[in-house]
Amino acid sequence: MANVIVEPFSLTEDRYDQSEFTGRLKRISSLFNPLYLFASAEEIAEAQQLLADYGAGKESALNTNPSELWDARSLIDARVHPDTGKPVPRFLCFAAYAPLQPPIIMGLMWPGAGMASALFWQWWNQSYNVAVNYANRNEASTLTDSELALAYGAGVTTAMGATLGFAKLTERMVKKFPAASGTLKMFIPFISIVAAGTVTLVVVRRGELTNGVAVSDSDGNVYGNSKKAGMVGISQCAIARVLWNIPVLILPPLFLARVRRTAFLRNNPKMDFPILTATVTGAIVLGIYPAQAVFAQRASIDAKSLEPEFQNRRHPTTNELVQTYWFNKGL
Repeated sequence: MANVIVEPFSLTEDRYDQSEFTGRLKRISSLFNPLYLFASAEEIAEAQQLLADYGAGKESALNTNPSELWDARSLIDARVHPDTGKPVPRFLCFAAYAPLQPPIIMGLMWPGAGMASALFWQWWNQSYNVAVNYANRNEASTLTDSELALAYGAGVTTAMGATLGFAKLTERMVKKFPAASGTLKMFIPFISIVAAGTVTLVVVRRGELTNGVAVSDSDGNVYGNSKKAGMVGISQCAIARVLWNIPVLILPPLFLARVRRTAFLRNNPKMDFPILTATVTGAIVLGIYPAQAVFAQRASIDAKSLEPEFQNRRHPTTNELVQTYWFNKGL
């Protein structure tokens, strides 16, 4: 059996190369791994203690297999808030995102459900998204309760408004293209989700547009806050949200258009909805991980792309001109 090469452990550096898409995809897959939902409070505490002992230089931890140390760090990254050091509520951590999508999808696409049901599930989805954002918020964030309420209201209003608007538009289009009615109706919930998610993102993180985000050099020396870097970060997060829904908007209609013409589905019409739900859920899972890996969380930006005050700045130790800055893009 071939030996598996494990990277030397680090408390600060990423296990996988974040300059490459495959490395970012591996990191995101670990962060969103639903298996971490089964970790108990005791297991999380043990992982925290192991990493603390390693940081303190205790011999027992230093002699631990690097693979075990990486597993402990992955668990902590997925389940523990980086600022408070406390576990994020189980169903509000990122590892729960994919497993919790099927019930929402079933609610949004339930056969024969009326507008009231569609609006309820849009409200539920936005409520869940805001709860996730709140549970995983940066503790240094200046977001007040009133601003959070504003973001919540904006997301729910956008989702419901888009649902109503696209439903009316679809009704008109179905009259012209009756054969495509099923496909057209599939677009309503997901277009609404994309629109609402983008609005909520901008409202929740608008402080990054008005106050900027901290930018630093490769050694971590901070040079101030940049509004332009904040704009880039939010734009990349918005693009990722659109990208992970593209598989849902393209793959299921194409797949189902073929399946619905088969003898199996004509003879078993009750299987239409289970197949629809499984197809859309699979498309969401396939979309989330690659979309989040398109951009690195620790993003870089050329000094020339920032405000004048960040140009011609020099490293405090080497006195070299800082040509590239780094900042936290967020998720």
